[in-house]
Amino acid sequence: MAFMGSFMAMLVALIYPCACYLKLYHGRLSRIDVASCVFIIVVGAVCSVIGTYSAVSNIADQAKNS
Repeated sequence: MAFMGSFMAMLVALIYPCACYLKLYHGRLSRIDVASCVFIIVVGAVCSVIGTYSAVSNIADQAKNS
């Protein structure tokens, strides 16, 4: 549950809305708008990777201890 939750939470909360905003308003955004959205997408991706890694390592630890 934590494995899918960490990835999907960041995808739905941070990455997807910013990506859609960039797609919908492409060409009409200032550089600051684009940079802030890209920054949010990168932060969401990093948090997603960290959360997924943490969940996988916990699963591996539990399997090793069983």
